[in-house]
Amino acid sequence: MSYGIEFQKNGETCTLPFPPPHGGTYCADEDFRKAWLNITFNYAQIFARHGLSIVKQEKTERGIRTLEGKTAAECVRILTSVIPKMGNETASDYWEPTEGNAKKALVNLLTVAVVVPSDAICKVEY
Repeated sequence: MSYGIEFQKNGETCTLPFPPPHGGTYCADEDFRKAWLNITFNYAQIFARHGLSIVKQEKTERGIRTLEGKTAAECVRILTSVIPKMGNETASDYWEPTEGNAKKALVNLLTVAVVVPSDAICKVEY
């Protein structure tokens, strides 16, 4: 299971000047330029330890900042405060829930958030 994360403006997925960064899945079409990423649910507990949730939750713990529904500018502010606090331990298996793997996924998301319009909205499917 995973989060399908995209940035939309006026109901349309934003376009990137480069192919989206690779994560657990990616489009084989090299011309694909949509502001869309896929991040595994395996990282959810790591994100929560750092006060971050990708999706809105009915019962959100105090201190948890949610990306879903936020503007790209808000996502950039949240991500730039969380990413430096995360560890760098990675595993060759993308799905392995390590600090470094989760951090890389957030860096990829930040890469997208900084190039889309600042008022684009983060939409999440799960």
